[in-house]
Amino acid sequence: MKRPDKQQGVALVVAMIMLVVATIIGLSSIRSTTLQERMTANLYDRSVAFQNAETALRAAEISISTSSQILTSIYGVNRDNYDCDPLRPNPIECAPFPENTWSAANSTGWVNITTLPNIPNNFLVNDNLTLGTPQVHIQLIARVENKEETGQSQSANEQQYGSSSASDEVMYFRITARSGDPSVINERAFVALQTTVKRSR
Repeated sequence: MKRPDKQQGVALVVAMIMLVVATIIGLSSIRSTTLQERMTANLYDRSVAFQNAETALRAAEISISTSSQILTSIYGVNRDNYDCDPLRPNPIECAPFPENTWSAANSTGWVNITTLPNIPNNFLVNDNLTLGTPQVHIQLIARVENKEETGQSQSANEQQYGSSSASDEVMYFRITARSGDPSVINERAFVALQTTVKRSR
C-alpha cells in the first residue's frame, strides 16, 4: 500500500472555514436579538409615556369641570398670561402649542397633575414605571354665549315674550399634556397630546 509523502491538510481548512461561518452566524443572531429587545423596550416605554399623557389630559378635564376658577387655582396672580380670549380687554396671543413643550430648560406654565385641584390621590397610573410626573399646560381660549341656533335652550319668556335674559357663558379651554418634564425624562420616551374642553359656568 502506497502512502502519500505529504498531507494536504484539507480537513483543517474546511474546519476553519466552518468555524468562521458559525461564528459569523452566531454574532449576527446575537446582534439581531439585541436590536429586537431594544425595539421592544422602546415601544413599551412609548406606550407607557402615551398612557401618562392621556392621564394628564383626563386629570385636567376633571379639574376644569369641577373648579370654576381653574386658572387662578393653578397660576394664581399670573392667570392672565393664560387667558387667551380674543374678546377680553387687552387680549394676548397664545401659541397653538406651547413653545416650551419640549424644553428641558424652561417649564413655565407647566404644572404636575398632582397639584391640580379636585384630583384623587390615586389618579396616577404607571408612576413606578416612568421618570417624573405627567404635566399639563392650560389656556382659556374663548368665552362665548351659550345659545343654540335652534333656540331649544331658550325659556318660554325668551320665545313668547321677548325676554332679554342672557344665556350662560361657555368657556373653552385648551389642554396640552406631556408625559413628564423633559429635564427629568432625559432619553426616555416623551409624548405630548392636546385637546379642547368646553365648560359652562
